[in-house]
This record gives sequence, structure tokens and C-alpha cells, in this order.
Amino acid sequence: MSDRQQWDAVFVINQCSPEALVAQKAGLILARSVLLIGSHHFFKSERKKWTDLLGCEKIGFISFADLLDDEAMANIDAECSFDLRYASGTADYVTLYQNKMLARKNQAVAENLAKLHCWHRAWCDYNLGLWPAAWRAFNTTPLRVWQTNWTRLKTHLRKCISTLRKVSPPTTVRLLKASDTNELYAFVSSTRRLALNPAIPLIELPLKNVLAMPGPVFVATTLHEYPRFASRLGRPVRVFADGLLPSNYPRSYIDGYGDSVFIPADPFAERWFISCGKKCARTPALWTHRPLADPVNPTLIRKVLVLLGHAGDWCALVNRSDTDVLAEAFIELAAKYKNIDFILRPHPTMNHPQHEGAGAVERIQAEISQADLPNLSCSQMTLAEDLQVADLTVSEYSATLVDAWRSGRPGLIVNLTKRRSFMEDYERLGFLAVQNRESLAQFFSQLDKSVADLINRQATAVQHYNMLLKNFNTP
Repeated sequence: MSDRQQWDAVFVINQCSPEALVAQKAGLILARSVLLIGSHHFFKSERKKWTDLLGCEKIGFISFADLLDDEAMANIDAECSFDLRYASGTADYVTLYQNKMLARKNQAVAENLAKLHCWHRAWCDYNLGLWPAAWRAFNTTPLRVWQTNWTRLKTHLRKCISTLRKVSPPTTVRLLKASDTNELYAFVSSTRRLALNPAIPLIELPLKNVLAMPGPVFVATTLHEYPRFASRLGRPVRVFADGLLPSNYPRSYIDGYGDSVFIPADPFAERWFISCGKKCARTPALWTHRPLADPVNPTLIRKVLVLLGHAGDWCALVNRSDTDVLAEAFIELAAKYKNIDFILRPHPTMNHPQHEGAGAVERIQAEISQADLPNLSCSQMTLAEDLQVADLTVSEYSATLVDAWRSGRPGLIVNLTKRRSFMEDYERLGFLAVQNRESLAQFFSQLDKSVADLINRQATAVQHYNMLLKNFNTP
């Protein structure tokens, strides 16, 4: 026990935690040493800001992800799924899963922290990955009252509106008929994320009329916009995979879909569904399966587009610090390689209160501004414009990176999380990937000499993917 580092105060916070309140609590006990634990990663400028604000003799910074490895996080997800095995298909499954996962994850972080550190007083904030109740056994008290009444009311109203949309069936649905069968698919959710075949007409009809039709009629929805009422309409449910679904993803809250049958968009999604024990149906001729294009060979790589992801409480293996670490690495690269323009593109949903949180994009922009580098910027263009000008597209885990490959743009997978890569399916096909900062630095140090190798590897990987996709589409 004597080997543990000792601290006067420990604060478990997120990127939205009030700095003044933290300083006030530390000042009340005349803390000379403070350890900050974040669900986010502390940028260089933020560390300096906290150091100046607290004025302590000793200050430390740790992220949740620093205290848990891949195995520990995966076990948390598996344990939560097991605990909720009898709640499959219930209306509040997602909430149950997220709450249970957050409680377990925070407890695991606290336990590992206590093995390495000890403290006199500790406080824990709420939201954005924090679960104060899990810290009470570690001499930790709430940093602040849960919410003001007005904020609580707004949050409650937002949840009520969202729930009503998912619980109350629409009066009309969009009906599609598969061109190769007589199957009818009545979509009760948006289809904006699906690459539907434009040759197939989408007809809007009253829901009651569609449900009364004879023959095979399926209630159709997407994975990301699954409404709770779907299973109560008296017709079999088909859930279409929209977005990127890695085969090595944890179960997460897939059991919330009950007895639905899933329609995968690619062989990787199918492997994940099957590994989770879910039924899959053949892909109807409703959407277009888009192969990847042979990569365009740039003479030199002078514009690098960094696609930042987003995080949330959908599984323990995802951390809000992941995006920060990736952004920080490329800010450092921009300082070293002045002949390359680095464009960081935040995910459009980063500021969502259930993702990185309010001000998350502005926080990235502030760090870019603080770096004051002429070759470093935060994207102000559309996604299509960014992809068009980029010589190289980079991401940790993104469907947009696959879109870049689909249009023939060179791409690189960069996983700095020290955990499994959710792009592992593509790495196995041969798409180039780096797994740490050392490999990333080496890649850029040899960039001008290795462009041809990058293109050749991607061209081979594209062939492998397209063959998989062709076999997947063959009845």
C-alpha cells in the first residue's frame, strides 16, 4: 500500500465539468496535490490551464481508458449482456444496458485507480461517461447537484419527445417492393442511411392499409432508428444494417431488438449478427451494394483529412478520450511536417449530449487554434468537398473512410486506443493500418517514398473486399 501515490484531492470529471467549482473544492481543503481523472483525454493546453488554475505543487492527469484494457472492457460488455439476458426485447433495454455498463465501468476504473493511488478527499461529476454512485465506496462525494430544475425539465422533455416518436406508430409508411421477389417492406423509420436502389419506387401509404395487405409484408426499420412499436404491428420485423458494423464488436444492446430478423449490408455485419446469435435474412433487391474503387495514385500526399469519430455509452469498449488522442496525435504531426496540410474534420454529432457533449467541437477547434500552425485547420467544408481535396483520408473507425475507399481515395486506419481495432475486418484484407504513435510517425517520415506501396496495398485489398461482396450478394 505504501507504493501508492498519495493525493490530497481527486476529481473525476468530464470535458464539461465546471473548472471554477473544481478549483473551489480543492481550495477549501488547501490541496497541495490534485489528481484529475477524465472520461475524456486532457489536451496539452488543458493540462497547462488546470495547472495554472489549481496552483498545486503536484497535479496528475489520467483518462478512464488508461485504467482499463481491452479484456476488461470486453468483459464489462459481456457481463452486462448476461445480466440482461431475460430483458431481451423490452422497451427500456437500451437504458438498462447503458446504466449497467456505466456502473460497472466506473467501478472498474475506481478499483484500478485505488490500486495505484490513495487520497484524502475525492469528488465525482455526472454525465458523459461518469456514474457517481459507483465511486461512493471510494470516499467520493458528488461534485455538484445533478441538474438545475430548468435543465432537468429540458432533458426530461427531450426524452419524452424521443420516446413518443419511438412508441407511437406513424399514420403513414414508405412501402418498397423487392425487385426480385413479391416481398413488401413497410419502412417505419428513416431510410436516409440506406443506399436504396433509385430505380425502385418508394410509395407512401397509410399504415393500416399496408398491414391489411395479403402476402409477405415486413415491418422494416434501420438498426440506428429502430422504433419500439415495430414489434407490436403484427407483422415480422426486418432490421436493416445501416452504418459500419465490425465483426469484432461487442453485443452492446443488440438484444434490445427482440426477435427481429436482421438484414446485413456486408459480410462483416453478417458475421457480427451471427456471432451474437441473431437470425439473418438474405438481402432483398432494395439497395445497391457498392463495391470499392481502385485507388487513385497521387504523386505526392500534401493534404491529409483526419476523420474524427464520436463516442457514447453504447459499449464499454468505446471511450470519449479516443477522439481526443487521435486529434492530438495529428496536431503534433502538423507541427513536424510543415509541408503537409492537415485538416481535422469533427464528427457532426460530437456535440450531442449523449456523445462527447456540448462544446466538444469547439474544444477541438480551440486546441487547433492554440497550436497556431498554418498547415493545421478544422474543416469548414462539406464532407464531399473534404474528400475531393484530400490526398489521404485517415480515421480510427468510420464508415466515411469506407466511402473514401469506395470513391478511390487512398486511406489509412489509425488506431491509437491500445485496444482492438474496429476496422480489423479491413486490415485483414490488406488495408494499411498503424496501431501506435511510433508507427504513425514512421509512416509519415517515409510518406513520400511509400505512396506507391500504399496504393498497391490498397488496390489488392480492394480486390479482396469486392470479391467478398460479390460472393455475399450471390444467392
